[in-house]
Amino acid sequence: MRAQMLDNGDLRITQTFDYRLESRGTPWRQMFQQYTLSSDRLTTISDISVTDLTTGRTYTQDTVHSPGSYGDVGWDSTCAGRWYIADITQSESHPDPFDSELDALTATAVGEPAQTKDVEIGWNIPSTRSAKSMRIELAMTWHGVATAYDDVVALEWEPFSALNSTPAARVTGTFAFPKDISESNSWAWLHTGAASETTRLDDGSLQFTVTDLPGGEYINVVVMAERQPTSAVSREQAGRMKQRILEQERREARIASNARQREARGRLVIGLALLRASERIGLPVFDFGQMQAALKDWRQGYAWLRGFEDACNAEYQALHATVPVGVGARMLGGAAMIASWLTAFIYTAAVGQIALALVISLPLLFAATFAVAISPRQAFTAQGEAYADQVGGLMRYMEDFSEFGDRGVFDTVLWGRYMVYAAAFGISDKLMEQMERAYPQLADPEWANVHTSNDSLVYWSARRRATRARGGAFGMHGMHGMHAGGSFGSMVSNSFSSVGSTIRGAMPQSSSSGGHSGSRRSGGGRGGAR
Repeated sequence: MRAQMLDNGDLRITQTFDYRLESRGTPWRQMFQQYTLSSDRLTTISDISVTDLTTGRTYTQDTVHSPGSYGDVGWDSTCAGRWYIADITQSESHPDPFDSELDALTATAVGEPAQTKDVEIGWNIPSTRSAKSMRIELAMTWHGVATAYDDVVALEWEPFSALNSTPAARVTGTFAFPKDISESNSWAWLHTGAASETTRLDDGSLQFTVTDLPGGEYINVVVMAERQPTSAVSREQAGRMKQRILEQERREARIASNARQREARGRLVIGLALLRASERIGLPVFDFGQMQAALKDWRQGYAWLRGFEDACNAEYQALHATVPVGVGARMLGGAAMIASWLTAFIYTAAVGQIALALVISLPLLFAATFAVAISPRQAFTAQGEAYADQVGGLMRYMEDFSEFGDRGVFDTVLWGRYMVYAAAFGISDKLMEQMERAYPQLADPEWANVHTSNDSLVYWSARRRATRARGGAFGMHGMHGMHAGGSFGSMVSNSFSSVGSTIRGAMPQSSSSGGHSGSRRSGGGRGGAR
């Protein structure tokens, strides 16, 4: 994607979407992007064009058509190859017409009460059952984006908002300034919670790459340039803003950097603990029960388990799922333990009554020690209780395998997700046993090699059970007979890539063009498909 800042503060945006459409029950027919217009940062969208780069077809504008109201032939002849823009403020299912000029919002100053509208830009593709790649180019102009202050012109561009539900494996983009703006008199920052890299080019443009963008994660670009005498930005606001924006970005960069480092430490601790457990067990797949059993007899195992538990507690606290409790009880218990030792000393050394020490001090010591030992350290918050109910419900659902029996189709992606949770619950073997009853072919290693993804928990669990059934040992040495190219090497490579990304994510970013998370919001895109 590319955003070109114009002299009047508008943005000319060109985005290329490369869709991978998986087969489903109904064909794919409609793609769309949704945006929130706001009178203080994005007043309207115009000059829209949609091009199918795969076929070279340029789409024409039309009204909204519902994909479910047509058959394949009717859709392809009447609706395919058309794009639309609609007002979905009141309802997505019953959109209203939108005219880019007549329905544009009147610009207001930043900080004043703002009017908003939600609009949807969509394009109708021919009925498609599946596609490995479909490249669509969307070009448009965003109006009223920038604000001119006494010293700088500033704006925010959010190509993906936190409401975007469509994940992306890789997002690359460039933000370009007008010709009189260079790196020496401009600043740019990337805000995102996903892994990212940024570069300032010779002409001052900001180039960024975001990898593994999940649904619900945003990408936000904040830019600022010194105001030129010839500035034609329509929205003007008195005051000097340069230092305020610089300080805000530095503050957010520090906060984000600290958060990344804490998260990175937790991930590394967890990753190292799982790798140590894998070495001890001799398998790349195991559940928490097996991990604890493997590490309990290892002299250094307790340290890894403690580090793993501390990292998990840090995750719980980040989710606001738990709060520390029992501090008072432990303090009282500690005081009782001290009192028991003092009384024991007095009874034995000063009074010479060992019997009193045995009758009074020793039971008090045992009771205090027991109270400190069983005192809870963490308790669920209301939000944590809700999480716990959801997790408990999922475990009960998975244990009742009859709920899965009528699915009829073996979906390795779906089952791979279930197996992750089954491993955490310690019921992975039980679940695999029941899966093999429903899908006997899983017991055949050759079938598993061909029909399951050999970097998934389903694959490894099936392989392990099949080898055990034959009376063999499934250790690291047994991996040489796998499918050509095997998956263990790719698993190791992916693991090191993840660790590398984690370490890079924990490194401080430059305050002038760094990538970091924040809480900014603008008229960001929310993608989808029908």
